[in-house]
Amino acid sequence: MCGSKLLLLDEPFEGVAPVLSKRIAEVVGALKHEGLSMIVSESDLQHSTRMLDVVFCIERGAVTEMRAGQAP
Repeated sequence: MCGSKLLLLDEPFEGVAPVLSKRIAEVVGALKHEGLSMIVSESDLQHSTRMLDVVFCIERGAVTEMRAGQAP
């Protein structure tokens, strides 16, 4: 949507080459620094933990864990 301040990403690194994963993380990180909020749905946090402020682990519809991300 035009003018939105929220970006929804569903498995943005799934099936992507490692070089492209790094570039996606750079672009998303730059958008975050511009004030864009993000919700990322990810089953493997290997690439995305550093760009997140808060991580929620959800199992069977219930939040099982909440922790701070590793945002710089």
